[in-house]
Amino acid sequence: MAIRRKNLNIDQDKLDRAKEILGVETETEAVELALDNVLFADEMRAGLDVLAAVGVDPVFATPGERARLGESS
Repeated sequence: MAIRRKNLNIDQDKLDRAKEILGVETETEAVELALDNVLFADEMRAGLDVLAAVGVDPVFATPGERARLGESS
């Protein structure tokens, strides 16, 4: 893992809310955990795609995911 210092323009209200939701104390922790959550969601979508490709009904998919997979709600 490569750690690099970044200078970002971020909505402070969103960052404060993310810290609260994620239960972390620092802004860095909030950004790191939010990024981890995005990457995990992508892995889950890829898994659903694999399941759908082999004919497994994605019963736990959200309506949006089902639509993306061509399933009806």
